[in-house]
Amino acid sequence: MQSPYVQERLQALEIVDLKLCSIIQEASQVVSTFSEIKKGNDQMRPQFNRHVTQIYSALEYVNKELRQEIKYLDENMGKRLLPINNVNKKGIHQDDDKLKEQIDLMGRILE
Repeated sequence: MQSPYVQERLQALEIVDLKLCSIIQEASQVVSTFSEIKKGNDQMRPQFNRHVTQIYSALEYVNKELRQEIKYLDENMGKRLLPINNVNKKGIHQDDDKLKEQIDLMGRILE
């Protein structure tokens, strides 16, 4: 079983991960609403603005939380060991092709 400190850090990073996923979802909505606005549907502007605001809000949260986690890491350097031996090194670049495909798709939509 992991120490309460490590559990707290992992829980905090899990929340950051969920926020990052929400940013991706909001970005998808931004692209979708923007493409509708480009087609002349100005009724989508409030939705577009809401999605952009939510992205910035989530980015602000992630920025604040990651800075805090880095601070915790710096403060505990040499005092506590984190369980990094559980990281699966084989899965590092497994989603690169899908990411490139999605970026290409977004580029085509925005043209």
